[in-house]
Amino acid sequence: MNNSQYLKNQWYVVGLSEEVTDRPFASSIMGEPIVIFRNSSSGEVAALEDRCVHRQAPLSLGVINGENLQCGYHGIEYNRDGNCVHIPSQKKIPPGAKIKSYPCRDHQGFIFVWMGDPAISATVEPYNFPYANRSNWRVRYARLHGRFDHRLLIDNLMDVTHLPFAHKSTIGASGVADRATVKTERMKNSVRVTRSMENIEPAPPTFQ
Repeated sequence: MNNSQYLKNQWYVVGLSEEVTDRPFASSIMGEPIVIFRNSSSGEVAALEDRCVHRQAPLSLGVINGENLQCGYHGIEYNRDGNCVHIPSQKKIPPGAKIKSYPCRDHQGFIFVWMGDPAISATVEPYNFPYANRSNWRVRYARLHGRFDHRLLIDNLMDVTHLPFAHKSTIGASGVADRATVKTERMKNSVRVTRSMENIEPAPPTFQ
């Protein structure tokens, strides 16, 4: 896969918080297999490349052993930094026994992984969805699988004018297409579109 089409110094969602429990969780970003796990004491999440240095076995098929992730092939263990810390069949750990680790955050119901320069990750916060922390809002999380180019999904999510027509029985609030005031602003590294919709009928109340 050609990674040049992606922005590396960004946070990417690899899964839902509820999906990462007491077992390793496999995912993939930019064609790179990644394993996410929680240590059993603090519940903190960590992200490593999904392979053991010994026989390249997927670590996502292993188990969590305390603070570490244990390979299911020969029991070799790695800490959250990707360092090999235990080899059951020998006492000496080779100095090069290390796999790639990724900055990882458990934030507002999502697991975020940083794919670029680790030093920059501390200066950038993951996407903030403020409604997730409000008690008077009902937040729903879901994973959707689809066999299509990711750019088609981006285009679909940015095109809110199709809602009253393609989703008229669910989230298609009236007036989105023809009664909204739209303001577009070009920022330094982004574009902001603000859509104001006043005094329009909400989505159908049957949507649960």
